Parts: sequence; structure tokens; C-alpha cells
Amino acid sequence: MKLRTSGYRSRPARRWLLSLACLATLALSGCSSADGAWSGTIRISRVGESTQTTGAGTCCTETTQRTLNDVVTVEVVNNQATGQVSYSFAEHLKSVQAYDPGTHNITMDTVTTGSGVDSKRSRVTVSLAKDGYYEIAVEVPPVDGTWTQDGTSVLTCNYPPPTCSPSSNQDHKTAPAPGLSGAGEVLEGQMTPGGPAILSGTKTEQFVFDGEHEGTLTISWNLVRK
Repeated sequence: MKLRTSGYRSRPARRWLLSLACLATLALSGCSSADGAWSGTIRISRVGESTQTTGAGTCCTETTQRTLNDVVTVEVVNNQATGQVSYSFAEHLKSVQAYDPGTHNITMDTVTTGSGVDSKRSRVTVSLAKDGYYEIAVEVPPVDGTWTQDGTSVLTCNYPPPTCSPSSNQDHKTAPAPGLSGAGEVLEGQMTPGGPAILSGTKTEQFVFDGEHEGTLTISWNLVRK
């Protein structure tokens, strides 16, 4: 299942006065000890919830509820970055079919969940301009998880046998869920020239969830160079 997310795009190339000797790439060896090492946390959260109902009248109705809770936390220690991914998605579909002339009804209830938790070696790149403007590029690989589906189908009768015979069925399935979550964001901000080497901020924006509903993407970061 592919969820569309959106990130912060970098500004067009502008007044870059960077020291080419050091664009601190935290996932690698970083800058020399004279430049100091970055440490801190970057947290990326995607949350969404939707409810859709189709059908009308006495025949058929279908209600689908979906929820997403996707959190990526990147811990940076001395220019080394590790991303902790915690992904959870759930879909609850319930449909009711009423058959004319009212001999029986079929109710189907299916819950599908996907989850994955893992730590991944990640890449964080900090670019600084002499005027204090900065960009932080964050890349966290996706993780593998598991899809689980539990379904129940129940037939209820308004007439006795042989016209109608009640029944019920249950089904349980699991499958691998590769490529869950991950992150690819570019953050930007302004550091006070000559002040402490602290990059800190929060960004919030909407993203498309479940085709037409909006979810909330929140990113916070706090990096300190020592």
C-alpha cells in the first residue's frame, strides 16, 4: 500500500557562500574535529484518519475506516545518524447486503492492519551559508513489516430453512509488508550568525491521505554542533 507524503523542498540556488571543505554529512565521517560534530534529534510524524460510507436505502451499505500513525525518529550522535521507524496502518471495512424480498442479510467485517518497527542507518546532511541560512536533508530507508487481515462473514435469515440457512465464516491471513514508511525531507531555517551552532525548528503541513482526505505531517528538529 503506497501512501503519498510530501516534504519541504529546498529553496532555489541562492547566495550560497559555503565552505566546500565541509558540508557536514552526518551519516558518514562528517567534518573534521575542528568543525565540531552535530548531535540531536529529528522527528517526522504522519497522522491520518478517514471514514467513507457508500450505498443507500435498504439494500447495501459499506463503511470503511482508515487510520495511519507513522513516526520516524532520527537520532544523531557525533555525526552518526540512525532512524527509528514505527509504522501502523489500519483499515476496517464493514458491508451489509440485504436481499429482496428480505430473505437474508450478509454482513462482512474485515480488518486489515500493517505494521513495521525497525532501526535503519540513515543520512542527514547539513548545509550552512555564511549568513546563517541552513538546509537539513534527511533520508531514512523504509522498513519491512507485516500485513494482517482478519475477516468475518455472517449470513442471517429472516425466513427458516430451507428458504434460508444461517452461516458464518472467519478468515485470517498474513503477508510480508516491504517498504513501509521511511523519510525523504529537506528542512530549512535561519541560524543567528555568530551565535550558538543550534539548528532548531518545527514544520507542519497537510498531505493527501486515503485518496481525498488530508493527513497531518509534523517535523521537528534540534541539532547542536559541539
